[in-house]
Amino acid sequence: MSESEETPLNGSNAAVARNGSPLEGSLLEGSLLERGVARGIISPEQRAALLAMDADELPMAIEAHRGFNAVTVAYWSGGIAVLAAFAWYLINRWDALGPAGVLGVSLAYALLLVAMARVFWTNGFRHAAAVSTVLAVGMTPIATWSLLAITGWWHQFPELTRGAPSVGEFDWQNVRWLPIDLATILTALIALRQVRFGVLALPIAVALAGVAAHGVSLILDLEIANELGPRLAMAPAVALLSIGYALDRRVSDGEDYAMWFYAAGLVWTAISIVGFLGKSTAIAAHAMLFLSFLFAVAALRLRRKLFLVAATMGFLGYLAYLTFDVFKKTLGYPILLATSGLVIILLAVWFQRRFPDLQERLRAPGPRIIPGAPLALAGAALIALTMILTAMPDAHERIAERYQREAVQRALMRNHRERRPVAKIPVPARNPPHP
Repeated sequence: MSESEETPLNGSNAAVARNGSPLEGSLLEGSLLERGVARGIISPEQRAALLAMDADELPMAIEAHRGFNAVTVAYWSGGIAVLAAFAWYLINRWDALGPAGVLGVSLAYALLLVAMARVFWTNGFRHAAAVSTVLAVGMTPIATWSLLAITGWWHQFPELTRGAPSVGEFDWQNVRWLPIDLATILTALIALRQVRFGVLALPIAVALAGVAAHGVSLILDLEIANELGPRLAMAPAVALLSIGYALDRRVSDGEDYAMWFYAAGLVWTAISIVGFLGKSTAIAAHAMLFLSFLFAVAALRLRRKLFLVAATMGFLGYLAYLTFDVFKKTLGYPILLATSGLVIILLAVWFQRRFPDLQERLRAPGPRIIPGAPLALAGAALIALTMILTAMPDAHERIAERYQREAVQRALMRNHRERRPVAKIPVPARNPPHP
């Protein structure tokens, strides 16, 4: 049994819950109390009495509740300002400081942010402490780069970091980023052992996406990876969405770790769809419509507004495909365009009418589960792997054809230079003989 389940609901715990502790989500939604009733810890009457308590009976919260509000915007605006100022300082002083100087500055900022997080936590400002902790973890990539540069590993193969790698050449330019990605993940996990901040999943999700982007060169040749492009992007998308769903199902400490993995998975999904749009617009558009439907179902079942936004963008993208691609050359194109605008307005009105019901559904307590989701995610992973393997021969053929065309073009240019006629030097006409 977890600590949150064993702790009685006294006044101090209620105050902590209202300030955004791990009890906040489960307590306010009643799920923790439901488990207490099911296990016989409290009676249904006690549960009803606890939920009916007047808010004035609980101590006032020092910090605003979590969510999209002015305080959250202020916290993240300040965090972004810190990162922007730090990046600007390093960019302008990078050469002057050197790797050792950059390491010292990054460690100093990290210690300052950790101290700020501790002070915020002690004084009840949990959200500010979470943002400060994430900023401290954000110093890890810079500190790791400094250590790699000091030890010489960052420039271990200088001949492999000058431009794009040649055929069969090792892609050290991307692979050397892997220690930075892994160090960021390790630092965030260590921080999670000390404090349970859901936002610490953000650097882990970003670093995992970096591992997928930088580590592909360990498996495939860079040119093959570029040819496979959107098919490769499907693999990290499915992996990140699967991690998010697993966290959604198993973690119950009141923190939202899954959201950041969902966000990273949706970004990789968008990258894959955009890549397919450049190769096969019709297939990519229909796939986008199908995914939008799945995201809409996931939004309702998982109570995730993020998936609702993704579904809406997908539906609008498919409508744009019909309007500007399929029916672009039809005679009634202006009428169809105007009709599309009316449909968007009607959808906005319908959404506003249905918004209270959708909001209630998104806030309803209970387990977040999609029937058959593990099987669907496994099927998506199998589809991605199959598409990658089946596209490999075509990728090799396209690369060979490109090299052949380039070789022919170089031969033609060389022959043209060798066969270029020598310019004739004009000879002045002789004076005609005098009679």
